[in-house]
Amino acid sequence: MPLSMSLEPAQKQQLTQHLIQQMNLLQMTSEELDAFVAREVEQNPLLDFPEERENVAGRGTGMAPHAPKGARSQR
Repeated sequence: MPLSMSLEPAQKQQLTQHLIQQMNLLQMTSEELDAFVAREVEQNPLLDFPEERENVAGRGTGMAPHAPKGARSQR
């Protein structure tokens, strides 16, 4: 009985938990995303969420823009 082996290239896409979460986040509206972030901040004491949230450019997103500490503004 002759035995033979062959090697063929194949691609496989695997949906990881991280990829599934990313797809769910991309499908959320801004209100749903804001509520999700608020829940995550509430559950995780290491996350920080600004207390005062302002509208960004009048779009009403509820998220305040902030620069990292030590960042300088360019003029």
